[in-house]
This record gives sequence, structure tokens and C-alpha cells, in this order.
Amino acid sequence: MNNKLSMKFVVGYILILLTGFILVAMVFPDVIRKRLVNDVMSDMRQDASRVVEDGMKDLYGPRSSGISEEKLLVELHDRIADVSQYTDKRIILVDANTQAIIMDSDTSLDETRYKHMYGFDVASYTGYPVYSVSMPLEYSFRVLAYVTVSIDKSEIDKEVYRINRVNYLVYLCMFVLSFVLFIIYVFEVERPIRAILKVTKKYEDGSYDARIKPHDSEDDIGKLAMSLNYIATEFGEIEAYEKNFIANVSHDFRSPLTSIKGYLEAMLDGTIPPDMQEKYLNIVIAETERLNKLTSSILSLSDMDRKSISLDITTFSINQVIKQVIETFGGICRGKDIQFELEFSDEDVKVKGDLEKIKQVMYNLVDNAIKFSPNNSSIRISVADRNGKVYISVKDHGIGIPKADIPKIWDRFYKTDLSRGKDKKGSGLGLSIVKDIITAHKSNIDVTSTVSGGTEFTFFLPEA
Repeated sequence: MNNKLSMKFVVGYILILLTGFILVAMVFPDVIRKRLVNDVMSDMRQDASRVVEDGMKDLYGPRSSGISEEKLLVELHDRIADVSQYTDKRIILVDANTQAIIMDSDTSLDETRYKHMYGFDVASYTGYPVYSVSMPLEYSFRVLAYVTVSIDKSEIDKEVYRINRVNYLVYLCMFVLSFVLFIIYVFEVERPIRAILKVTKKYEDGSYDARIKPHDSEDDIGKLAMSLNYIATEFGEIEAYEKNFIANVSHDFRSPLTSIKGYLEAMLDGTIPPDMQEKYLNIVIAETERLNKLTSSILSLSDMDRKSISLDITTFSINQVIKQVIETFGGICRGKDIQFELEFSDEDVKVKGDLEKIKQVMYNLVDNAIKFSPNNSSIRISVADRNGKVYISVKDHGIGIPKADIPKIWDRFYKTDLSRGKDKKGSGLGLSIVKDIITAHKSNIDVTSTVSGGTEFTFFLPEA
């Protein structure tokens, strides 16, 4: 792809240079020559008109009576001499009848005598190619003479050459400048793009460890490189997460399945006698419930991994939700002699939220608190309304969370070292689900914890 892009750029660069050369070498000279000839012809017409006008004044003016031909010629010669001082053109006065040269601005009056311009051919008279304009000098409805203004074609050629030389110089400067820009393109654009393509090829092969070194982080290519590096980092983390996810799910599924398989095989081969099978069947049921809970958690996470979590916002009593959740853990709490301390700011506090998902949040938080609370302890659940918000907190007196582990507890399948011994059956998904649900409600959940001092989770919902 990059080679095609570079080839297109090189071909375009060469085409532009060739087009410029053709214009400078072939088109511009012809256009310049035509423009110069038109300008020169216009100037010569003006010069010829001025001489003719002066001659007409002498013929028809106040001093025209009694003026001799010789006197008229002298005065016309003087006027032609005056006009020629302000122009580089050659002005010739030719007798209309005899085609004799009456006067020539390039020669004296005496030198023009006995010279003729046969056929009014200026080039034959001057002896070199010329551009010329002729205008008649009329008197009494007849042409006395022709005023011919001419310029050597070589003068036009010199001017065309001078302008073309400037054009060639400009073209040369543009060529050097374009070549410098081409070199800059190679180093500033083409090479960085090639480096980016080389690294993205590794990304295509699934290697997200490669990184692009931005040539200049401030330009667009540098920003593109940084963006690709960021995307590669994200993909790398996603890939690592997926591998870790599969490994954790496999492990969490394998443990109960192994237990179920082992107990059932023991019952079938008689290792477990019939009078003890009920005990182990209850263990099998507990393991299946564990698998069901793990499957439900994974399905919940799958729903939350979509673009957005669909919420069914209603108004409900948060006090009632908390009481319902506590009742589901009655048996476990009696077995560990755990008491609940409920602190409600009002008998019936109404909130806005998704009832079922908030139940799931409370269930996971209470479940966590029970798991890590010692026997003969208490769990405090409080509800307080402040400034249009209802704050719900769940505090236990368990093992606590090390400060370094607190930012990681929201990660899926994460378990602290302290919790691994206490939570043999947990999946490590509960707090991740809690975080996603609370975030979907545009709220925050905070955690305060000290090792051996317990943990408190607090979140808020809008008051109804």
C-alpha cells in the first residue's frame, strides 16, 4: 500500500515537472512573443498617428499657405526626429507615388535622397526582418506619403529571450524548491507512514507489543502514531483480559464439576454407602447452585459489555429492598451468628432506579460482607438522604482490603491475597457487576477499608 502511495506521489511529481517544463519551454515563449508583438504594434500605431497628425497640422493649419515642399519635409523630418527620441522604433516617410524615401529617422535628410522602398517592402529596404505599421498622409483627397514605423524582429527576439531566461530561472527555483519539499516529504511523511504500516502489520498478526515511535508528536502523523499505540495497548489489555477471563472461568467451572463428578462416581461404585448419599447429594446440589450463580454472573457481565445497560427506572423503597435481601441470607447469618444493624433516616425512603439491578447490587455487597466477616460479628447497613440524594452503605468488620488492592477490586475475577483463603467459592465477578450497574445509574460507589478493620461500600441514588 505504501509503495503504491509513494509511486503515485513520484509519478505526480514527475508529471508536474514535465508539465512545467513544457509550459516554460514551448507554450510560454509563443504566448510571450504574441503578447509582445501586439503591444509593439499598438505602440507603433500610436507613433505613426502622432507623425500623421503633425503632418496634417502643417498641411491644413494656419501656416499651411505658401509653405514649400522642402520646408514641409524639413519640418516633418524634425517632428519624426522628436518622436524617435521617445521610441526605439524606426520611422520612415515614403512618397506615395514614387516610393522614394522622403526621410528616415535613422539617417540624415541628405542620405535619404535617391533611396526608394520598392513595393513598400520595409524588410527589403532595411535589410533585416521587421514588424511594421504604415499610415497614409493625405491631402486634398489623395495620399501624399506613407508614414512607416518599424522595429527589428531581433529586438523582439531579445526581449522574448530575456523573459524566457527569467521564466527558466523561476522554473529552476521551483524545481529546487519542489525537490526540497520532496525530500521533506520522504523524511517527514513517507518514512513515518512506512514505519506505521510496518507496525500495523504486526498488529494484524496479533502482536500488540510493537510500538510506533512518533517522529513528531505534535503533527498529524505523530498524533496518528500515538493513537495507534494507544489502540494497541487497549487491544493488548483486552487480549490479556480475554485469556485471563477464559482461564478463570475454566478454573471456576472445573472445580465444582470435578467435585460433582467425583461424588457421583463414588456413589455409583459403592465407595459412598447408601446411608451417606444424602449428605453428598446435598453437596452436589450446592455445587450446581454455585455453577448456576457463576453462569448468571457471566451472563450479567455479557449484557453489560454491550454499548449500554438497559435500565427500567422506577420508584421504589430502598428500605424494603434491603430487608428482602437480608432475608435471603438468614440461614447463613444464623450459622455464623452474624447480626445486621439497620440505620434508616426514615421509615420509608423512596429512590429512583432499576429495582432488580439495585437488588443485585445489594445482594452482592451483603454477600461479600458475610463472606469476609468473622463469626459473632455484625454488618451495618445505613440509609441517609442528603440534598436530594440517598446514600446507602454496607459496612462489615471483616479482614479488610489492603490499600494497594483497592483499585483492583473492581476488575473481573480479581481476588486479594487475603480473600483467597476466605472465599473459596466466589467467582470474583460480584464487585465488577456492582460497579457496572452503579455506573449505569450515573452514580459512584466508594470503598473505605483497613486491614483487619473491615470494609465499607457507599453509593447513592436520586431521591424520589
